[in-house]
Amino acid sequence: MISLELSMVRHNQPKSAELAAAMDEYLRRGGQVSEVAGPIPAPRPYGYRTAPAPISSPDRKPLPPRRSKKETMHRLRIVPDIEEAQAKPVKTKAPPADLDRVRELAKTLSQGEVAELTGISRKQLYTMARAYGFEFQPAANGGAANLVHNQSDPAEDAKNVERIEAMRDIGVSRSQAARHMGISTCYLRRLIRDNDIDYPVTKR
Repeated sequence: MISLELSMVRHNQPKSAELAAAMDEYLRRGGQVSEVAGPIPAPRPYGYRTAPAPISSPDRKPLPPRRSKKETMHRLRIVPDIEEAQAKPVKTKAPPADLDRVRELAKTLSQGEVAELTGISRKQLYTMARAYGFEFQPAANGGAANLVHNQSDPAEDAKNVERIEAMRDIGVSRSQAARHMGISTCYLRRLIRDNDIDYPVTKR
């Protein structure tokens, strides 16, 4: 590519010399060379740059008439719906048929006893008591306060400890031992922790 360009330069050297001589002759005769700026293209207007049409222009669309708030509400069917809703009577929920009986039983019985006697669920009884302002008597056994945590059997724990040690000795993992013994992994970990059993987490 370089050799071709050099050959073209050499080929055009006579023409370049003629142009240079003509330029010198023109300047010698008093000619002047001036630089003129090229044309600046005007950007094409689009979008928000487009100037709005004048008000008197036939291309300008007239603005729609503004509606009042009342007309807008009627148009959207808001006022008729409100008036229709206000015209309807407010329905009051009738009290349950067993209200008087439940209220009378609540004076001497607990919620669980009333549920067992009437066949009404405890949730319905709770809702009824809260809505109509009465309370049940506390349960004789203390209700939820009487609940205690499950107590473990020491003899059963001792048997499971022996089985856990046997599983460990034959190389069974903890999860496999729990599945084989039919116990939970939490119970297995508790026995290992409480009895200081050297049972690796991973399989030996």
